[in-house]
Amino acid sequence: MTSESDDARGAEIVPRAEGVHRVQGEPTVHQAHGSRHGQGSAAVGPAPRGILAPERAREREEVIALLTRAYSMEIETVMSYLAASINLDGIRGRQIAACLADDVAEELGHARRFGERIKELYGVVPGSLELSFEQAALQPPEHQTDVERVIRGVIAAESAGIDHYNLIVGRTAEIDPVTADMATEILHDEERHRRRFEGYLREYDDRRSPGRGGDRSASDGGGDRSASDGGGDRSASGGGDRSAPGRHGDRSPSGGDGDRGAPGRHGDRGAAASVEGSSR
Repeated sequence: MTSESDDARGAEIVPRAEGVHRVQGEPTVHQAHGSRHGQGSAAVGPAPRGILAPERAREREEVIALLTRAYSMEIETVMSYLAASINLDGIRGRQIAACLADDVAEELGHARRFGERIKELYGVVPGSLELSFEQAALQPPEHQTDVERVIRGVIAAESAGIDHYNLIVGRTAEIDPVTADMATEILHDEERHRRRFEGYLREYDDRRSPGRGGDRSASDGGGDRSASDGGGDRSASGGGDRSAPGRHGDRSPSGGDGDRGAPGRHGDRGAAASVEGSSR
């Protein structure tokens, strides 16, 4: 009776081209698949499973196509944000430019992650001549102080990325969970970016909307305060002309300080004195 170790020792060793040996009877080497694959050297070992399995080459090609578009979008975003961070002028323009300059590094990191996943799936990261760009809203504005146009362009670019990354997550959740997890992480970053720039845009919308920040005369008493807090012309509330009865201006009816000729008071005492003299 022969043990498994004896069988293993007796197995025939077959030399291979690059000096690598494999035991006869092992699964054959997995070759690269698809029209853009096959440039790398063959791997040795059992055939891979999951999305890397030879029989799933078509699914893998679909995932690579989705990742290639994502890579192209991120590369275009890097160029657009870099240009805007340099071109913008003005106080608010420089604030937005600083934010975009910080985002360039993060968007470049996204592009690298997409490119690395393309290679892991036996794909090839495309060169510049194979990329297609579509961010018309992020082209440099006519006026370099047109900050609002840049903000709207950023929101449009982030929204396009969010839509595409949601598509990647939906398509790969079952067939390629690694890609799905990666796309989910990047999706979170893009949602955070969009929300931040939506906040910047709200400031510009508030300035144009009546009754909100900007013209505050009706809402918080700023400007002309005649109707709300008695400032300015105080004729209606007691300030300014104080001729209303009962107040300190003319005290003749009530206070006795103005015209003191009222009978019974110490203004005119002549009549009382003469009567007293005659009676005596």
